[in-house]
Amino acid sequence: MEFLAELCSQAFSWNVMFLAFIGTLVGIVAAAIPGFTILMAIVLVFPFTFAMSPLEGLSTLIGVYVGGFSGGQISGILLGIPGTPSSICTVFDGYPMAKSGRAGEALGLGIFASFFGGIIGGIIMVLFIKPVSEFGLKFGPWELFGLIFFSLTLIASLGGKSFFKGMASGFLGLVMSMVGTDNTGGLVRFTFDMPELLSGFSLLPVLVGLFALPSLLAGMQTPKVQATKTEFHENEVRIPYRKVFKGLRSNWWNLIRSSLFGSFVGALPGEGGSVANFLAYDQAKRYSKTPEQFGKGCPDGVVASESGNNACAGGGLIPTLALGIPGTASDAVLLGVLMVHSIPPGPALFKDSAMLVYGLFVVYFVAHFFMIAIQLGAGSRVFLRLTQCPQWGMIPIVLLMCAIGCFALNNQTFDIWLFVALGVVGFVMDRAGYPLAPIVIGLLLGGMCEENLRQAFSIDSDWTLFFTRPISAFFMALTVLSIVYCGWQYQKSKKQNAIEAQQESKETITLSIKFSAVLVFVAVGFYLGSLELPGSSRWDPIGSRLIPQIMIVGLGFFALGSLILSWMQYRQKRRDEYVIPFFTRYRRECFVFVLLFLWVLIIPYLGFYSSALLFLMATVWYLRGCRMSWAMVILPIVTLGMIYGIFGMFLSLQLPMGWLI
Repeated sequence: MEFLAELCSQAFSWNVMFLAFIGTLVGIVAAAIPGFTILMAIVLVFPFTFAMSPLEGLSTLIGVYVGGFSGGQISGILLGIPGTPSSICTVFDGYPMAKSGRAGEALGLGIFASFFGGIIGGIIMVLFIKPVSEFGLKFGPWELFGLIFFSLTLIASLGGKSFFKGMASGFLGLVMSMVGTDNTGGLVRFTFDMPELLSGFSLLPVLVGLFALPSLLAGMQTPKVQATKTEFHENEVRIPYRKVFKGLRSNWWNLIRSSLFGSFVGALPGEGGSVANFLAYDQAKRYSKTPEQFGKGCPDGVVASESGNNACAGGGLIPTLALGIPGTASDAVLLGVLMVHSIPPGPALFKDSAMLVYGLFVVYFVAHFFMIAIQLGAGSRVFLRLTQCPQWGMIPIVLLMCAIGCFALNNQTFDIWLFVALGVVGFVMDRAGYPLAPIVIGLLLGGMCEENLRQAFSIDSDWTLFFTRPISAFFMALTVLSIVYCGWQYQKSKKQNAIEAQQESKETITLSIKFSAVLVFVAVGFYLGSLELPGSSRWDPIGSRLIPQIMIVGLGFFALGSLILSWMQYRQKRRDEYVIPFFTRYRRECFVFVLLFLWVLIIPYLGFYSSALLFLMATVWYLRGCRMSWAMVILPIVTLGMIYGIFGMFLSLQLPMGWLI
């Protein structure tokens, strides 16, 4: 009873509830805007959690997590544009329902299906997370290495169309994880004489640079939808509760089945809401008595899609909290909050921080009630207006917030440089067909993999223990099965991938050749640098050289494979096919990168606020078609005023000072 009373006093405190509510609201708004993703919203909110307690920080991000999974349906149903990848299938039936005058019914079904799906996913999480965590307490370095090694095979499953590109991205993340001070030997590796890299690559600049920046600039290519502003009347958006509840009653088994599928998919590291979305929709169509109605405005499809992707949130927290293995990049940010507060995630979390975990359970369920209250209370017409906010106002403000978040992590301008540099890399990789998620998985797991392997060999140099200890052998067997399964998947989709490869533009293939060649040269450079590292010794059978060299060779091998395959595709293209030069094709995006570069360059001289004012004015001017307007002055001043109030006065964050301040 004493534990329960303390849990209620902490979890239901005003601070925690308020922050969970704000997080849920931010998640819904961000997911409702086409081009934004749940990950982008979580990354932008992450810096605000530095000054919070662990429970407050996690409550904020859990609110964003829950709201984000549900908010994507708003633009999907009303605009026909999925707000997030996890709401793609909602568009298939939600948008046809809206066009036929049933927008309110589709929204009501989606909102309540999201709520019940999330609750079912939370129940699955509560039932299974502690047994999984207790099982993890039995792990030694051999078992942990087996688990992490198995998790690294997820890189192959996240590879997308090209196996070589997916593996090259994963090995790039593994090589990045080797940068910094070696935790076991204490040696400095691959820092290029930069003291800022002694602790390795910070997670936040990597996430923001690789994911938020390319996704944000990709929105500049998205055509604006103007006609939808007056498409729906007030009565069409109003939710008919009687009809919605009748539809839910007739779909009760569909809702439960889809939620269970979503929970299961979420618990599989490497999968996510988009996979749960498609799987739940596919199963609903397969077991439906009227499968021919799917895609034409069938309520069953909306229920299946939304309940499946929201249940994924609860399932995804199982491996993240119980084992410390993030299934997706969003889960990685949640782990980042724990690491910022020096709380190691994994099997010992229940033992050392039980109050935090159970408080997280409470907030997860409460956030779903916040989610349904916000969407039903504010009305979807309000969120429809948010989906149509102008890009010239949204893009510069979000870029500014990203930079502040990166700086706040370590209070150094270097992290802003890292954010811009990785933004360029992520943008080019995305256009060249390289997946970005494997980089984050490799970065997170690479150091853990090396550390546990070296610990195991320092205790006993017998390598057969990895295959004779039961739990370790189990994970090694799973690793083999996972590799075989991934190979079977690629072989099964070989024809489809070949067709898609033929449809790739010559421009994409050319960029892929150039970037693959760059990765090969990077691998060669890193390998030459690794020769200076000490090898194995009597006290360290692995040494500081072996694991990095294996990862570097893997990067070079798969980058070379991608280079050869891309060259073969290029040879098959018509010679007269016109290739638009990269800087011509992405002129607007390149100009924004130039503005970012110039802004960071002058921060030490003009100070943050003065330089940010110039950056905002220049970006607004350019995105508005190089037209002068009062928005160039009003928007930057209002934005910087709010930033000073929030970060300077409330959070006491000292931003860089310059000559003028």
